[in-house]
Amino acid sequence: MKKGRRSDWVPSYHHFASKNSPEFDTKFASVAGAIVETTNFISRYFSRKRDRVRPEDNLQNPRYPGVGSGRVMGILTFTMWTRLVLVLLSMCITRSSALPDTVSIGVIFSNRAEDPSASALVPSEEELALQFAVNEINNDFFTLGNSRLSIDAEYVDIDDAYQASRAVCSILSRGVVAIFAPSSTASSSVVQSICTSVEIPVLHTGDPIPEQSFLSMNLRPPADTYSQLIADTLLYYEWSDFVILYEDHYGLSSLSNVLKMPLQHGGPSNNLTLTAFQISESTLSSVLKQLYDIKTKIILHCAKESIEFIFNELALHQMLTNDYRYLLTSLETTELDLSRYLQRGVGVVTFRFVQTKWKRFPAILDKWNEFKDSQYPQLGDADDVTLSMKQTLVIDSTYMLTKALEALNVSVPVESRAINCFSGNSWSHGHSLANYIKMESFTGMTGKIQLNELGMREDYTVDVMIYKKSAYNRVGDWNYLRGDSVETRLNVTVFESLVDWREAMENTTIIITTISSTPFIFYDEAKDMQVLVGNDRFSGYCKDMVEEIKKYIEQKEGGVFNYKFRIVADNGFGSPLPDGTWNGMVGEVITGVADMAVAPLTITLARLTVIDFSNPYMNLGISILYRQVDNDAVDLFQFFGPLERNVWIYLLICYIVVSMVMFVLARFTPYEWYNPHPCNPNTDVFENEFTMSNALWFTAGAMMQQGSDINPRALSTRIVSLIWWFFSLIMISSYTANLAAFLTVDRMASPINDIYDLAKQSKIRYGCIVSGSTCAYFNVRTPPSPFRQLEST
Repeated sequence: MKKGRRSDWVPSYHHFASKNSPEFDTKFASVAGAIVETTNFISRYFSRKRDRVRPEDNLQNPRYPGVGSGRVMGILTFTMWTRLVLVLLSMCITRSSALPDTVSIGVIFSNRAEDPSASALVPSEEELALQFAVNEINNDFFTLGNSRLSIDAEYVDIDDAYQASRAVCSILSRGVVAIFAPSSTASSSVVQSICTSVEIPVLHTGDPIPEQSFLSMNLRPPADTYSQLIADTLLYYEWSDFVILYEDHYGLSSLSNVLKMPLQHGGPSNNLTLTAFQISESTLSSVLKQLYDIKTKIILHCAKESIEFIFNELALHQMLTNDYRYLLTSLETTELDLSRYLQRGVGVVTFRFVQTKWKRFPAILDKWNEFKDSQYPQLGDADDVTLSMKQTLVIDSTYMLTKALEALNVSVPVESRAINCFSGNSWSHGHSLANYIKMESFTGMTGKIQLNELGMREDYTVDVMIYKKSAYNRVGDWNYLRGDSVETRLNVTVFESLVDWREAMENTTIIITTISSTPFIFYDEAKDMQVLVGNDRFSGYCKDMVEEIKKYIEQKEGGVFNYKFRIVADNGFGSPLPDGTWNGMVGEVITGVADMAVAPLTITLARLTVIDFSNPYMNLGISILYRQVDNDAVDLFQFFGPLERNVWIYLLICYIVVSMVMFVLARFTPYEWYNPHPCNPNTDVFENEFTMSNALWFTAGAMMQQGSDINPRALSTRIVSLIWWFFSLIMISSYTANLAAFLTVDRMASPINDIYDLAKQSKIRYGCIVSGSTCAYFNVRTPPSPFRQLEST
């Protein structure tokens, strides 16, 4: 049968048949045939006469007296209405005769949740949508005539494949024409397998399963074409380096066209790279820590139920700022309220399958709200917003099945039969009904409904949405059959960048944390006898710098920059704590208490791992600052200062040793002995001037550069004296120079020149700010070094 719209089909009289009253149908068919032939003859006759009547003629036609133009048109109108009544009558008789009074549709739902406020079981969104669709069809006489649809439902844990198999067998035993499979992939595969064996069509509204049978139909976009939509969007927005976060391996395999992008579109001139991480509730945090500040373009390929949890983790890791771009592949993203996460200008692009711009959508939505309020008033008015994608798929699938039943009914009477899963029997109309379902083509709430031979959706349109101004905005649409290039498939009607920093800051007040530190920033409650409020309470270099930034953004860039200063709660700069968190200004920026910190904050390696820094406005190192000690006490032995204690000891030893050498040499040499009485040359008495005391006196006099009345006579003693005199000259000169410098710069001397001097003394007490960079610098040092000694003292 040729594929086409079933609404174009119009039955004629020879289609009448009824198994209940064959004789009546034969007579009715003969009479109806005669009436149709008569009206056809009258219509053809007066059509020829009408062609001969000119518009300017009067009521009477001169050739045909009594037959005017108005009468001709009236007769033609009568014949048309006659044929229309016969057609409608034939349709009613045919459908009321061929279809049974009740046509059952099997469906497997998840267990109903209990509503504590209403003490009642609340149906799932799919069940509510199916009830609405069945109710609308049953209230439309021209759809199935006297036949009515009924729902044969089973409630199980849809993630339990065994329960699903028992449920489907129970439904089949009561007789149905089709079954809605559960949304769980594992359970839907089991249901499909059982229904295929008994030739019952299966309608899927969940994610496409890997292997779909001939009797299975799914109105969701197939994975291969939908992955092409994602790839086209990435190419359009020029994402060359991105990350895919997926929940399961099947989800990753459904992105086949995205995974091929590095091979198809990469190259020397286009370095396209991608990375994929499988995530779960236990591993998401560690994955985000790896991606922080490294990968800023992220694809979230996950179920609708997981999106809010993921965004909550992204917020904790400070990854929801205008530095990041996200592509959410779920077609149900627009049903979530993510406004509390998307207040910082983060770029989000996603897709919408429900065609809310369809002209009949508002009317259906009104009927939906009326139905829900009348059947389930306990749900309240909070849900009266729009239909979810799951619900629209259920509604479209139900209408598609109904139209296929109408088409099949024209050919053969349709009857459901009870089937035992283990008997080997099957339904004779299963393949025929599946063929008619695939032949249907109409417009529904998800756009054009048309399936291919595999029962998969084709020629569908998806809206491209970006999050702007606290709402999802449609910027274009995509259709796979439009062409072979990105430009033809993706029709972007309104070009908008994913992130507009001006818009992001328009209604945002930047919280700036700081610390009181003159002259950088200081805090005043009052000035010039006036009470200061807000940012006027702060002064200093940092305040002036922020004001210049505000002036530049508002005057040069046309943006808005609203800010508010606050003093850090714990009066600290920021250092890591044992539990992994941070205190001080760094901690407030990490936790989101403040958006930024403007203060004399040192850039350290540890802080760079958790926050970003701007270029520094001042470069300083670690310095030792201490108060100069005023030495007003008189030191009687200050003259010993120019030389170290060891030098004085060595000098004394040299003095004694030289004196003893002079004494010994003078005793041994005969030239040091002389006659004390020169008038008596024959005397036997000789004297030596270098006694021990005289030797000490001689050496001391030479050291003091004063000399003495004792002079050496022998060559040996003179040589020793010369050596000592030269040594004394050097020592006295050095002492004199050092003494002058010592007495001159004594007040300018620094007792602490480095950390080693600081560690070796205990007189000067020292310390640093607990959460500052200097404290962190000393904490990371390990022995051997003076750092531990500094810490202990």
